[in-house]
Amino acid sequence: METFIRLIAQDLIHRFGTNLRDVTVVFPNKRAGLFMNQQLAAVSGRPVWAPRYRTISELFDSLSDFTRCDDILSVCELHRVYAALVPDPESLDRFYGWGEIMLSDFDDIDKHLADPHKLFSNIQSIKELDHSDFLTPRQEEALKHFFEDFSIEGNSRLKEKFLALWNRMDDIYATFNARLKEKGMLYEGALYKDVAEHLAERTDRIPADMTYVFVGFNVLNDVEKRLFSYLQKRGQALFYWDYDVMYVGEKSRFEAGTFIRQNLKEFPNALEETCFDNFKNPPRIEFIATTSENAQARYIPQWLDSALTEPEQDTAIVLCNESLLQPVLHSLPDATSPHPVKRTNITMGFPMTDTPVYSFINALLSLQTDGYDRDRRCFRAEQEKIVRSHPYAALLEEQDIFCPHAENHALLVYIRSLLEGLAAAFGQQKDRKDDVYSQLYHEALYRAHQVISRFIRLTENRTLDVQPSTLRRLLRTVLGTTTIPFHGEPAVGLQVMGVLETRNLNFRHILMLSVNEGMLPKAVNDTSFIPYHLREVFGLTTIQHKIAVYAFYFYRLVQRTERITFMYNIATDGLNKNEMSRFLRQLLAETDFPVELKILQSGQAVPADNGMEAAKTPEVMDILRRNYGSGQPSSRPLSPSALNAYIDCPLKFYYQQVAHIRQPKDPQNGLDNALFGTIFHEAAELIYRKLTERNPVIRRQDIERLLEGGETTLLPYIEASFLKNFFEGREDTVFYNGQLLVARKVMASYLRQLLAHDSRMEQFVLEEMEQEHHRSVDIISDGHPLSIDIGGKIDRMDTVRMPDETTGQEVETLRIVDYKTGGTPEKAVSMEQLVQPAEHRPSYIFQIFLYAWVMTGEQKRPVSPALFFVHKSNAEDYDPTIVFNRERVTDFSRFKEDFQKMLQGVLEELFNPEIPFRQTSVPKICAYCDYKLLCGR
Repeated sequence: METFIRLIAQDLIHRFGTNLRDVTVVFPNKRAGLFMNQQLAAVSGRPVWAPRYRTISELFDSLSDFTRCDDILSVCELHRVYAALVPDPESLDRFYGWGEIMLSDFDDIDKHLADPHKLFSNIQSIKELDHSDFLTPRQEEALKHFFEDFSIEGNSRLKEKFLALWNRMDDIYATFNARLKEKGMLYEGALYKDVAEHLAERTDRIPADMTYVFVGFNVLNDVEKRLFSYLQKRGQALFYWDYDVMYVGEKSRFEAGTFIRQNLKEFPNALEETCFDNFKNPPRIEFIATTSENAQARYIPQWLDSALTEPEQDTAIVLCNESLLQPVLHSLPDATSPHPVKRTNITMGFPMTDTPVYSFINALLSLQTDGYDRDRRCFRAEQEKIVRSHPYAALLEEQDIFCPHAENHALLVYIRSLLEGLAAAFGQQKDRKDDVYSQLYHEALYRAHQVISRFIRLTENRTLDVQPSTLRRLLRTVLGTTTIPFHGEPAVGLQVMGVLETRNLNFRHILMLSVNEGMLPKAVNDTSFIPYHLREVFGLTTIQHKIAVYAFYFYRLVQRTERITFMYNIATDGLNKNEMSRFLRQLLAETDFPVELKILQSGQAVPADNGMEAAKTPEVMDILRRNYGSGQPSSRPLSPSALNAYIDCPLKFYYQQVAHIRQPKDPQNGLDNALFGTIFHEAAELIYRKLTERNPVIRRQDIERLLEGGETTLLPYIEASFLKNFFEGREDTVFYNGQLLVARKVMASYLRQLLAHDSRMEQFVLEEMEQEHHRSVDIISDGHPLSIDIGGKIDRMDTVRMPDETTGQEVETLRIVDYKTGGTPEKAVSMEQLVQPAEHRPSYIFQIFLYAWVMTGEQKRPVSPALFFVHKSNAEDYDPTIVFNRERVTDFSRFKEDFQKMLQGVLEELFNPEIPFRQTSVPKICAYCDYKLLCGR
C-alpha cells in the first residue's frame, strides 16, 4: 500500500533533496506532520533537514497584524454594538444565542469574501427590489423568495424583531469589525479576510525563497483560494490533492469529488494522475450490522484477531460516534489477552463531560444558583446532597465548599479556588503512572482551571456581564466542548481516532464504527440568520457543502486501504429507526466493489428460559440461620416485606437480604412514594399521640375539634415529620419547593380524610402506633428443627367494638391497621392465592394477615386486620376491614391455623438448601424491580 503521505515525501525528496529548510508544508490539521517526517526519513534513507509544518490556520495567523479574538469575547463585543444600533435591544443574556449565530454568519461571509452590504441590504418590501439594480437576477429571485413571508401587515412580534435586526445587520457588521480592529483583534473569518485583502502588503512575511506545499485540502473558501492564487503566481506554491479518478471524473455523480474537480483546474496537482487510480483494485469491504452501539465496541477484540497489522500503526479504529470512545478503550485487548495490543495511540480528545471534574463543577454551579435560598440564607437539601455525594467533596474542607457566592466573579473565583484545592490533594496522592484515567483526570482539572480563569478575566472587566443562569449555561457549553488530549507517541501503535483526524492519513486495515445516517455524514446544525437561498446565491456554506466534505473523508479513507470493515446500528430507538449511512448505500448501488454483508450475533446459544438462580451454599444457609434463627445473637425478625419479596421472586430476596445489594438513593429523585408514606405515617403518629396524651380513649368530639382548625392545625405535625424524615433534622436546610408544597398539601388532605373517617366512630381506644411485634414459628430445615422469628412494625393497633360473627353482638376487637397512601384495595379467596406468584398477587393482604397472626398469639380478644387506603377513604361506606373469600374478617382466629400452615410451607422452602433462589416466572413482576438489570430483564 502506497500511502498519500509517502507519495508526497518521495516527490519532495525528488524536487528538493534532503534539505527542506526552505519548504513550509501546510496541512488542514496538525497530525499529518508527524507521519510526514517519518516517511521523509524512510524515503531518503539518510538524515533530512525537515520542512516547517503549519496548519492553514497557523499560516493565516502568521500573515496577520491582528490577534484572534475568542468566541465569548466576540459575542460580548457584538452585543455592545447591537445594543447601540437596534431599538429596544435584548439583554446580553437573551442575545447570547443570537450572537453566536450572527458571529458564525459573519465568519462565513468573510471567509467567502461575500459583499455584506449587498447581502444585508435594507429591503423591507418586495417593491424596493425595483431599485435593487446592484443585485444579479438570481440574487433578486432569492431575496423575493425570502421576503415573501414577511409581509409588514401580518408581522408577528418575532418577525418584527428579526426584520429590525436584519435591517441594521450591515451597520452591525461594519461597526463590530471596526471596534475589534481598534482593539487589535479579529474573529477568525475577519482575520482571514484581512490577510487575503492585504497580501501584497505582507511580502515581508512571505520569504521569496520559501516554497509553500499545500497538502490534502478539499473544500476551499475564497480567502484560501486567494492565498493559494497569490503564492501560485509568485511561483512559491505546490499543491497535493488526494483523490481517486473514480469519483473525480467529469461525469461522476459522487459528492466526494465536488470540490476536488474544481481545485485540480485552478491549482494543478504536483503528482501524476497515475497515482490516483486505486479503486481499480478495490479493498476487501465488510458491512456488519449490529443491534447496539456497545456491541460494536465489544466486537473489536475479535476483529483485531485477524486484522491487526505489523506494525500496529497501520491499523486504525475510526469512530463516527465519538461518544463510543470509553467503550472502545475498555474493549481493547490488554496484556492478559491471547492477542494483546502492544501500543495504542488515541488521536481524538477525551471529552471533559465524561470526567469527574466536569460533574463536580456542574454540581457546584447548581449549589450556588438554584441550590441557594437567598431569603433564608441556606443551601437547599437536594443540591447539597448532590455535592456531598461527589467523591471530590471528600478531598476538600466543608467550610470552603458550603459558603454562598451570588455574584458571578465571586462564584468563578470560588470554583477556581476549589479546583486548586483539588490539585493540591491530587499532588499528595500516589497514583499509578500507568493509570491512563488518573492522568486524564489530572489533565482535566488543569484544563478546567484554564477555562475558569478565562471566565474570571472576562467578568473582571465587565465584558461578560450576564445573569448567573446565563453564566452557568456558557460555562457548561465551553467545558462541554473541551477535550483532554491523550499523551503518547502519535506514530506508534494501534490508531484510535475520529473521522476528522483521518485527513491525509492512510491505513492498511480499518474498522469504522457507527457508520449510520446522522453520524456519517454528521447531522449538522444549519442554524443561521441568512436563509438558504441567500446563502446559495452569495456562495456561502450550505448543508450540501458539508455533506460533500464528509463524502470526501469517507472515500479517501477507503481508496488506499487493503481491508475496511464498516459497522452500523440497525436497532429501532422509539420512533427512530437507525439506518446505514448513505455512503454505504452508494457503495452498494453505484459501484461494483465486492462487499460482504454480515450481521453481528451473540456467539452463545439462547438458553432455555429457566431464569437465573443463586444456589443455597453452606455459607448462604449459615447467613440465613444467623439472620433469622430465634436465639441467634445477630438475628432479627423476618419481616412481611422481606417475605413478600421472596414470594414474588426468590432471587430478589437473595439480592436484597443475603447479598445486601441496595439501590442507592438518588438525591435528585426528591420525594418518592416510599418517603411520602414514611412522612405520612410519622405525621399521623404525632397527631394521634397528641390526641391520647392524657387518655388513650379517642372520642368523636376530640377529632372534630381538631378538624375545625382546618389545615393550619395539621401543618405543625406534617412539618415536624418532614424535618425528621426529609430534611434529616437540619432546620437550616428546610425549604419547600413546588414539589414539596404540593406534597404537603396532599398530605394535609390525607390526614383530614383519616381523621374524618375515625370520627364516624363514637369512640375507640388507641393501643399502640409504630411498635414492633414478632412471633416464632417452628420449621424443619435440612432435616433439623429450626425456629424462625417473624414480625415487624405495625402502623396502628386500636380497640373498637365490632359484631361477633356467630352472635351478632358487638364485642371488643383488637384492630390491626396498616396505612396505605398508594395502591388499590385487594381481594383474596384462598390462602394459596396469598403465596402464589402472580402479577396482581394480594401482597398487602398477606402482610396484614401476618401481623394479625402474630397478634393472635399474644391475646384472646378477636383480632381484625384492616388495610386503610387513605386516598380511597372519602366514600361514606368505606370500610378498611379485610374481605377474604367474600367475608369481612372480624376475628382472625378462624384463619390462623391455615395461615400458619401456609407460612410454614413458605419458610421451609426458603430454608431448604436443595431449592435455589430462582428468578420469578412472572416477567411483569420485574417491571419496577431494582435488580432487573442484574437479571437481564
